[in-house]
Amino acid sequence: MSLITLVRHGETTWNAMNKVQGQLESPLSPRGVAQAEALARRLQHEPFDAMYSSDLSRARDTAKKIAALSGHDIVVDTRLRERHYGMFQGLTWDDIKRDHPEEYAQYKGRFPNVTIPGGESADEFFGRVLEVLAEISAKHEHALVVAHGGLVDVIYREAMQLAREAPRDYPLPNASINRFRLGGAWQVEAFGDVGHLQGDALEDG
Repeated sequence: MSLITLVRHGETTWNAMNKVQGQLESPLSPRGVAQAEALARRLQHEPFDAMYSSDLSRARDTAKKIAALSGHDIVVDTRLRERHYGMFQGLTWDDIKRDHPEEYAQYKGRFPNVTIPGGESADEFFGRVLEVLAEISAKHEHALVVAHGGLVDVIYREAMQLAREAPRDYPLPNASINRFRLGGAWQVEAFGDVGHLQGDALEDG
């Protein structure tokens, strides 16, 4: 059974502002840089076969911190991007609730396969994530993947057999370590591990 260690990028300036990023760029905040450095120290001696990253800068910059200590080359794959959130991207959730109430209600209600105007549907996003992570898993006994909260959510739901439209009642912390094994089906080995974060870098909830 192959192992994927899937980590979420450090906090960004837009995370701190509660803005929807999707596939737009937002740099790591000072706190996010500290989180990425703590993550790198935690992972530097792990025997990864390969290291992959989303091409979005928040993931790549987190991956670079890890690579600087581990010595791995980073394989960048655009399929590891966060879900495209269409018209929501660049707005805060308060903005969306106020200015786009119908679309907000549909998204928060998690209607089956809801598509945010201009963005990816849930089916498109899940299909993309499952395909790329299965492909990486087939190539390596243990791969490190630096990506986004949405990808962690997809694999966790798949492993726990949670419906895509079910409300999310679990956190997806920045700079968290999540381990999933694939051997016919996805299984959770570790989820939301932030034991390496302390002080100002510690994830809230």
